Amino acid sequence: MIRQQNITGKGGKRPGAGRPKLPLNRKKVAWLATLSPEVREWLQGQKNASRIVENLIREKMKIGIVLLIVYSYLFVGWIEWIPI
Repeated sequence: MIRQQNITGKGGKRPGAGRPKLPLNRKKVAWLATLSPEVREWLQGQKNASRIVENLIREKMKIGIVLLIVYSYLFVGWIEWIPI
């Protein structure tokens, strides 16, 4: 026969216990993407594929913002030169 022992004072819900919650700007969200087999194979061989993908997307976003600023500046400059 198996005897059950009641152990008291260990575990359970305690104030301040557990992992602290991340701020909203640091939380991660799962997302599904379709990749070509060679990209998938390369990513699987990397140590931290999520970080690589996120850094590439962030770099692309930075380039997009810079291009938007440059194009808007060029467009506004061009509009100013149109004789009315």
